[in-house]
Amino acid sequence: MAAAVGRPPCGPLEETLCRLYAELLDVAQVSPADSFFALGGNSLLAVRLVGKIGKVLALEATVEEIFRNPTVEQMARALSTTGPARISLTSWVRERRGPCQTE
Repeated sequence: MAAAVGRPPCGPLEETLCRLYAELLDVAQVSPADSFFALGGNSLLAVRLVGKIGKVLALEATVEEIFRNPTVEQMARALSTTGPARISLTSWVRERRGPCQTE
């Protein structure tokens, strides 16, 4: 699907969101007025978008926010009032002990 032609992004947040939307939706260009879902987005891609927003922008976002704010400009407004992303969880390996050993 092709993105609609619209105004250029205003500021780095909209620029980055346009790029993230375009990458996920596999379209050449996204304008701030383009809707994530009108361009082919779905709930699974929204989950991926939340992850990318957290990783690239270090901002907290939810899938619900993407459904409520599907355009780049709406999402940028929503993100401008949010806090930083939570620290990502990492896995760790616990030292293996024998069956009779205690900590």
